[in-house]
Amino acid sequence: MTKLVFADNSVLNEIGNGAFYNCGSLKSISIPNEVTAIGANTFENCYSLSYVIFKGKENLRTKTFRNRSKMTIITIHIKFPKVL
Repeated sequence: MTKLVFADNSVLNEIGNGAFYNCGSLKSISIPNEVTAIGANTFENCYSLSYVIFKGKENLRTKTFRNRSKMTIITIHIKFPKVL
């Protein structure tokens, strides 16, 4: 697997600890709005991972991207609340 894109209407709300640990072939991932938490060590040792898009309000846990030397692009889409 080199690319992972979840559907916009995905029901996924959390990516668990170590879900892609040592997935050396993964190059890019797009994480949907519905995901609110990404576990510890989720992308640890994913040496080819270089492109990540966060579309929601993720809570990243410790060592989520540990040992990621090729990471070049991280895009985070965040909606800030209106100030009254």
